[in-house]
Amino acid sequence: GKHTIFGEVADSASLDVAVQISQVPTDGADRPVEDVVLESVTIHRSGD
Repeated sequence: GKHTIFGEVADSASLDVAVQISQVPTDGADRPVEDVVLESVTIHRSGD
């Protein structure tokens, strides 16, 4: 991939979502066979 993203999940429910995304089947180019869509994201900046 072209982009590396660092972060952490906020709670166990968020971790469950991250694990589910990591288990999505991929094709030969390591891309998801079906689109993975994040419907809501909250970003907390350090110090906020």
